Amino acid sequence: MQLLNLYWLNGKVLSAFASVAVAALLMVSSPADAQPPSPYTVETNVKGVYAYTQPPPSFDPMTASAAELQQYGYPPRPAADASPKDLAQWKMVVNPALTRVVPQLLPTNIYHRTVSGLVIKNAKAYSNNWSGRALVQKRPKFTSVSGSWTVPAIQQASSCPAGGNYSSQWVGIDGFSNQELFQAGSDADLCPFNTTTTRYYPWIEWLPAAEIELTYGNGNPLPFAPGDYLIVNVTATGWSGGESSTGNLIYADITQGWEVITAVVASQLCDAYQFCGTYILGQSAEWIVEAPEVNGSIANLSNYVADPWFDASATDVRNRIYHPKTPRTARPYNITMVNGGGSPISIVNLFGTDVLWFFYGNSAP
Repeated sequence: MQLLNLYWLNGKVLSAFASVAVAALLMVSSPADAQPPSPYTVETNVKGVYAYTQPPPSFDPMTASAAELQQYGYPPRPAADASPKDLAQWKMVVNPALTRVVPQLLPTNIYHRTVSGLVIKNAKAYSNNWSGRALVQKRPKFTSVSGSWTVPAIQQASSCPAGGNYSSQWVGIDGFSNQELFQAGSDADLCPFNTTTTRYYPWIEWLPAAEIELTYGNGNPLPFAPGDYLIVNVTATGWSGGESSTGNLIYADITQGWEVITAVVASQLCDAYQFCGTYILGQSAEWIVEAPEVNGSIANLSNYVADPWFDASATDVRNRIYHPKTPRTARPYNITMVNGGGSPISIVNLFGTDVLWFFYGNSAP
C-alpha cells in the first residue's frame, strides 16, 4: 500500500497530535532527584526526560477518562465542537498499534534557533533561517502545536559541498516574537560534518540548549528514512505565572510503526556549555522548514526539493483548535526564507485549511 493511501480515510488525510520533549547535552539523572510525572514513565539517559511505556493490552483510549489518558502520556480528547478530521488526528495518536520506544537521547551540536533577520511586510514575513507559517497572539496562550509531514529526500549533489548542507522540519511554540522556543522535528542533511552521505534523523530541543537526537541507543538509530510519514506534537505544561517550564511530546513515525512519548523538565536539560531549557510564553505556534545553526552560524540549506505537510494545527489554553487558514484571534504570517541578496530560497504554499507544501527555491514547479 502506498504511503498516502495509509492516511486517507473517506477522503480525509489522517494525521495527528503528538507531544514532544527537548533539550541538549544533559546529565544523567539519579533516583534521588527523579520525580516521575506518572507511574507509567521511566527515566531516560538524560536528566529531566521521562519516557512513557506501552499501555497494557486492556487499555482502551476510546473509553478512557481524561485522567487515564494523561497518565499514559496521551493528549486530551478533542473538544465537542472539533471537526471530524481533528478527531481522526487524535485517534491516530492514541492508536495502540504503534510501538512505544524508550529512547536513548544523543546530544548534538546543532541548534534550531528563533527566527533570524525577520522583516514583516503586511502579513508576509521574510527571514534568513525560517520558512513556513506562524500564528501569533499574546492571549489566549498557545499550549500545543501539531504537524504531520513526510521526511523529504535531499537532492544529491555531484560532490559534497564544503561544510555540508542542512535542513530541518519542525513544529514549535514561541520563537517568532520572543527568544523562547520549544520544538521537535526531523533533519535531512547532505554531507554533514565532512561525511559523504545524506543523513536523516528525528530530534527534540528546548532552547537555549542544543538539539537531541532520538535513537534506540548503543549507536543504533531509530528506523527513519525519506518518505516516512511523521506526526509530531509539542505541548507546554506546568503553567504558572504565565509561563510553562515543563512539556510533553508524542513523536510518531507512522511508516516505521514506532512512537516516542516523553515528559520534560526544561531547567534540567543542559548542554555542554551549561545552557539549559528555560520556559515557554505561548505567544506563537509555528510549522517551519529551517536552515539550522551549525558551528555557530546559519548553515547552507539542503535542496529538499519539496515537502508536503498534511496537517497543521495548534491548541490554546481553552482547548480551542487553530489552523493556518482559520487562525481565530491569532495573526497569521507566511514566512519566506531569503538569502543574503534577498532572493527566496525556501517558500511555503497553503492549500485549504491546514495543508502546507514547502518548496526549495523561489517557486513551486
